[in-house]
Amino acid sequence: MRVLMMILLLGATAVAVLALTVLGLVFLIPDRAPPPMTSIVSPFKSLDFSDLPPQQRFQARDDTRLAFRVYPSTARRVLIAVHGSSSRGQDLHPLARR
Repeated sequence: MRVLMMILLLGATAVAVLALTVLGLVFLIPDRAPPPMTSIVSPFKSLDFSDLPPQQRFQARDDTRLAFRVYPSTARRVLIAVHGSSSRGQDLHPLARR
């Protein structure tokens, strides 16, 4: 009888945790992306992006379409720059031009 009570208690706890998780996901996830962080975006407002190469796409094995830009160079080496989650790919433009 004790084992049955323990199983029922654990099952009820699991159901409660699952229900609270689903409710949290439904009601706590914002409908839109948060605004850009001023401290990260503002330094790029005065830069010239007129020669920004067009964005190209690559389809990964999991069907995710990844965006990238190509900066032609005469150098024999390749540099791949990856931006962080708090910035945009175009923010690497000043670095890539050099």
